[in-house]
Amino acid sequence: MSAHSRQPNIAVNVAPSQPQQHWWSWLQRIAEGLNEVVAWINRQTSSGTFADLPQAPTVGATMVVTDSNIATWGGVVAGGGANTVLAWWNGTAWKVIG
Repeated sequence: MSAHSRQPNIAVNVAPSQPQQHWWSWLQRIAEGLNEVVAWINRQTSSGTFADLPQAPTVGATMVVTDSNIATWGGVVAGGGANTVLAWWNGTAWKVIG
């Protein structure tokens, strides 16, 4: 999932006077929404070495690289270094974004 892709709403609006007879389904929908957010975060923050990066990533993919040779914002990531960076695949190369 790209950070800019339009996804259906996964969070539930909370009404100030939620009907008491529906509290269980309301609570279940909130829990499902939170689980979706946690799953999305976990997909966005996987980590590994440069060699662990996917061979055919989709544009917008991110990964924490634990052996980057560079830590400069916008720099092209390669392995073999001692830097831990957040890398983003721009369609051509893995770039440092954090």
